[in-house]
Amino acid sequence: LLPMRVLPSQTAGNYRFDPLDYGHPIVSPFRGRAAAALLNVSINRYVRLEPMAEHFNVETVLALDNGDPALVVDRLGLGRVAVMAIPCSLATRTAAGAPWSSFPVSPSFLPVVRELVGYLVGDRWQQQRNLLVGQQAACSATPLNSLAKLEIRLPSGDKRNLPPPAAEDLGQVNFSDTSTSGVYSWSAAGEEFARFAVNLDTRESDLSTVDPAALPPGFTTHSAVATAGIPAWGANRSFARILLGGALVLLLAETTLAWLLGRGWG
Repeated sequence: LLPMRVLPSQTAGNYRFDPLDYGHPIVSPFRGRAAAALLNVSINRYVRLEPMAEHFNVETVLALDNGDPALVVDRLGLGRVAVMAIPCSLATRTAAGAPWSSFPVSPSFLPVVRELVGYLVGDRWQQQRNLLVGQQAACSATPLNSLAKLEIRLPSGDKRNLPPPAAEDLGQVNFSDTSTSGVYSWSAAGEEFARFAVNLDTRESDLSTVDPAALPPGFTTHSAVATAGIPAWGANRSFARILLGGALVLLLAETTLAWLLGRGWG
């Protein structure tokens, strides 16, 4: 059931959370919110979590500042399971009588629990059909097509055959080669029964200046030359501008004509 092997507790110390750049959906709402105090949680002791070879899809939501995982999640059948390295109460204490952590009384505790519960019991149908590049796709094969010829169609139009789900997979078919963005489709015996989309990660990339010497071979640098001046009117003339100018002329002519006729009638 657990995606990690639980080892004996770590010796007492002073540890902090590392949100790993807030990359996981559970902690992404905390990005830029220093008042949530997620980084101010004091951790005196925790249990060490060791990965297991059979659980290769484990996601680390929160780590500790020494690199050990603090909160991990993993898929189990058609659901998810989470393991936390610290207790969510003040009852567990060190030999000196101090709580293992201040997390249960931190302002970030309830928001993390809410996001965690929402992630564990969220809309799996929607999540399975909207992925980021590199994420594993999963599909539940129905009893009618679980033994039929399964294949997946890539955005390029190519098709790949997939083995039928094993008994221990509970009818779930996995596909991990999602390196290309676009729409993928599952089919059985030549008949499509599900689709999913793979999207590019829209988070802003690192905009820091790159050392030209660190560029791969084949890349060259050029100095940008700024050009000043306003292009001539004739170069940018368009039909829309002509219409706008004509409307302005008519507006001035109408005003002038009304003024002249008004003086004549007076």
